[in-house]
Amino acid sequence: MTWSRTTTIAALLVLSACAKDPIEWEAPSDIPGGIGATTRLTIDANGTPRLIDEPGVTLSLASGACDTSLVTTRAQGDEWYAAWFLERVDGSVVLMVARSTDGATTWGAPVVADGRDRGRRGCARPRPALTADSATAYVHAAYFIEPIEGAGVWYTHSMERGTVWHQTIGVLFGDEPAAASVASAGDTVLVAYEHPGSGGSRLGVAISRQAGHTFAERLRVVQASGMVRAPRIALRGGRIALAWVERSRRADAATVGARPRIRLGSWR
Repeated sequence: MTWSRTTTIAALLVLSACAKDPIEWEAPSDIPGGIGATTRLTIDANGTPRLIDEPGVTLSLASGACDTSLVTTRAQGDEWYAAWFLERVDGSVVLMVARSTDGATTWGAPVVADGRDRGRRGCARPRPALTADSATAYVHAAYFIEPIEGAGVWYTHSMERGTVWHQTIGVLFGDEPAAASVASAGDTVLVAYEHPGSGGSRLGVAISRQAGHTFAERLRVVQASGMVRAPRIALRGGRIALAWVERSRRADAATVGARPRIRLGSWR
């Protein structure tokens, strides 16, 4: 018997639903602040989650770069990383990453982290997610592209300070463009994502316990009657936090406005 990719993914989700959730989640609640393009979610030493806007950096991008896709992250000390999409003439994109060792003042030559996209969306896509783990010196990226293997949220990582990027992993497939967020602590990597195909009503989390080499668990964490967008995930010790923007589907939603919400969890 031959299973399609959709059937296989559906079966995995059913099996995951039957297994005990490895994270004990609290009920969702509102969180102060707002979630913008450069907002990052953190957890402080007391276990308190906070939304923090990353400082802007100066980075000269080549012609064809999607300016609105630029994201940056600090590793430790003066080491920074930046990622963005570079549009090809056919409308597909390349995920580029560059490294700075002087506090984001100057940048090394960018390298291709993933060049497999075959879509035609150009820059009209969610920006990638990027994080650097100071404990392992690994850099992790999650992003939406449309390669021949299937459209969806994909993941890759570098163990060589951004100079080499390893095998890509499909986090979740679906044609609907989906934003993602990534967090890591040692061998544990979490990717939060807008669930493709849900019409904007669900958020999921994929779990790797092998430093991003495999993702064996995928959880449905948020399901709302409204729209849930812009996930942000953070991990510290045994504490996990997932934040997002939630908006009503009512016709007057523009006047109601969006509110940032959060769900906290702990490893079982």
